[in-house]
Amino acid sequence: MPTSISSATSKNIEALILEAEFYIRAGTFDKAKTAYDSILSLDQENFSAAHMLGMLATKESDFILAASYFLRATKINPSSDKAHYNTGNAFHILKEYETALHHYLRATELNPRDPSAFNNAGLIYHELKRFDFALSCYEKAITINNPLPEAFNNQGATYAAQKKYGLAIQSYTKALNLKPTYLDAINNIGISLLGLEKYQEAIDAFNKVISIAPGYFDAFNGLGLSMTALNKNMEALYYFDRAIELNPLHQSAFFNKANVLNLLGRDEDALQNYEQALHINPHFEFIKGFILQLKMQTGQWKNIQAELDHYEADILKGKKISTPFPSLSLTSNPAIQRSVAEIWANEFMIEEAGFLTFENDSTNQKIRIGYFSADFHYHAISTLLAGLFERHDKNKFEIFAFSFGRFPDDSMRQRLSKAFDRWIDVKYLSDKEIARLSNTLKIDIAVDLGGYTTDSRTPIFLHKAAPIQINFLGYPGTMGSKYYDYIVADETIIPNHHQCFYSEKVIYLPHTYQPNDQTRTFLTRQGTKSDMSLPEEGFVFCCFNNNYKITPRTFKLWMNILTKVPNSVLWLLETNPCFARNIQAEALHHGVSPDRLIFAPQVSGQAHLARHIYADLFLDTSPYNAHTTASDALWMGLPVLTLIGESFAGRVAASLLNAINLPELIAHSEAEYENLAVDLATRPEFLMKLREKLGKNKLLSPLFDIAQFSKNIEKAYETAYVRHISNLHPDHLKITA
Repeated sequence: MPTSISSATSKNIEALILEAEFYIRAGTFDKAKTAYDSILSLDQENFSAAHMLGMLATKESDFILAASYFLRATKINPSSDKAHYNTGNAFHILKEYETALHHYLRATELNPRDPSAFNNAGLIYHELKRFDFALSCYEKAITINNPLPEAFNNQGATYAAQKKYGLAIQSYTKALNLKPTYLDAINNIGISLLGLEKYQEAIDAFNKVISIAPGYFDAFNGLGLSMTALNKNMEALYYFDRAIELNPLHQSAFFNKANVLNLLGRDEDALQNYEQALHINPHFEFIKGFILQLKMQTGQWKNIQAELDHYEADILKGKKISTPFPSLSLTSNPAIQRSVAEIWANEFMIEEAGFLTFENDSTNQKIRIGYFSADFHYHAISTLLAGLFERHDKNKFEIFAFSFGRFPDDSMRQRLSKAFDRWIDVKYLSDKEIARLSNTLKIDIAVDLGGYTTDSRTPIFLHKAAPIQINFLGYPGTMGSKYYDYIVADETIIPNHHQCFYSEKVIYLPHTYQPNDQTRTFLTRQGTKSDMSLPEEGFVFCCFNNNYKITPRTFKLWMNILTKVPNSVLWLLETNPCFARNIQAEALHHGVSPDRLIFAPQVSGQAHLARHIYADLFLDTSPYNAHTTASDALWMGLPVLTLIGESFAGRVAASLLNAINLPELIAHSEAEYENLAVDLATRPEFLMKLREKLGKNKLLSPLFDIAQFSKNIEKAYETAYVRHISNLHPDHLKITA
């Protein structure tokens, strides 16, 4: 029971209340706080003092203190809706969402006519991704007399988070009907129009905001995103810089600018902008993976192992720190790679109402295969797949290309367009529209050739483009999503005991999962080593993998190898000058002269293939192997030495070597890798026998037998299709040649 207060104490409290109110009106908040503290010291159950101290702490942005005072106020007077509402606000800011939600909901029970409490409860449900509950709260806020424009705006944001952009625009428009100058709503309309890929309309919306408020930095950020989508990268940089100029703490503008710089190959600048975004907001989601990958890409390895250890630990805690693709090169642990993919998929692959289902019929005369890709042009994926597309059995299959790439026609695109029964350019359609078109065309099997790679459009598969959906070739890892039924692999890539690391069922092809085109030219040496900037004498190790695949651990092995093989050099691909500088300094640190590292410029096509002739041995990277790069080397007769890993990306070169019957080039430990490299470089007869074996096997082994590969994958498609029409769930499939 509370203690009774004496008459004298009561008078003192009345005087202190008057004093506090005076200081509040005068704006002397420190003295007001002192007065309220004095009141609480005299009367620990004084609701007004506790509540006002919470308000004053909020004014000073001390939300932890504010939350403690507001909680105290709710205990003194549990029936105060205002106290519960303000408690919710404090915990909302502190990101203590469940506690905030409890108090908001209590406020709505105590005062069902307060739209603000319903609105803020909706915001919490949105943060928790409980979108149906969020929409229910907004609906209640809207139906109360004098509805809040903010409730309509927030309703729109929840629809947009579900990719229901049309409904989002309707809600934003209702907010504008109540408040015609509501700039946030106009800007949000622009963002939703971007989601609908209505770029000019989005640009018009952002420009409308700027015409009303020239300093509205988010609209400039929106214009930058619009230019990025239109592939106008320099204009995009201008608008992101304008947003940053107006708001130097605009984390999204720094992030978006970094993405564009990355596209332009300005890796150091991109890294700097990613780091600035993270500095502004240490909790910025999914950015750490980009930063670590760019550090690898630029050879900035200081403290990198500690950062990689933290990266893995954070992923295991379920933190949203990385998109899936960087994980392939940042960790060798397939369990962590699956976790990254699942975290990403759970964040962005949001199921919609009206999710499509399919009747199990077989009305098509042939099985219809839809291949979905942004890379139907001169690209590694198309180079591998061209022969498959041309050899599909047109008596059994109809094949459709769903192309959403932004690249102009080239010779590869022209070649591919002739291979398909139907070529459909869908780059201007939304993801949902593409999925619906696929359904209209009665596609039986949808094959995603991009996965989580640049310009891919995985939400197409969220909308269910076909009753059977397959992850194939473009992304060497699991999608971590229930929307994909199968992943194409082989027994080297995914041994049976690794199936737990994949959300998909595995289609096991015989020999190797990777198709290869046999029509490529056989090239011969046209010049000297010096034409390639190589020494005429001495052993040439090479690795033409992307720089981000080169880890400090792999590099240390290479330096050990160079130390043990006198007069040898290491020939690397140079993707940026920063990497070359840093890696040369790293070589010196290992006691190897930087002159022994030679950098090859990026070239394409025949020029790239031709330079393999001048190397003696390809040294593979780990945990992310050479993929197309390895098959290029083997095609050109260059032996590839690999260290087999645990993940899909780390076992590809071993798959290729097994398929060409050269398992002796697969090392199972770092020591074996290092010793075998030295052995091959110092025993010319050993290397010569391997090269002769490679030359014989090239046209006799399964690796480059595209005709047999085509039959194998068609058998896989048929097996998956028969399971579907037989009402059987997807299961692991082992295809025999």
